[in-house]
Amino acid sequence: MIAYMPSYARSLAPAYLTFCNVVGGVISPLLANLFLHYAFDQWVERHWEDVQFERYADDIVCHCKTEREAIKLQSVLTDRFNGPLE
Repeated sequence: MIAYMPSYARSLAPAYLTFCNVVGGVISPLLANLFLHYAFDQWVERHWEDVQFERYADDIVCHCKTEREAIKLQSVLTDRFNGPLE
């Protein structure tokens, strides 16, 4: 398992902690689900229409047709989650 916090999420951490929402708290899954809905689900549906995916909480499986497509999608998603949201 790899623990990962994107750079833009780290910048939000102080505001997040100000509200006393502890990681693993009751609201955390809801906030994560809302964030991924906009940062991942809708983005993939707009930019990668041919790629089907399933997401359960923060686990995501993308179904690519070729290995080349999978490598490209992985690269694009890495850039997306390391950079600012559009």
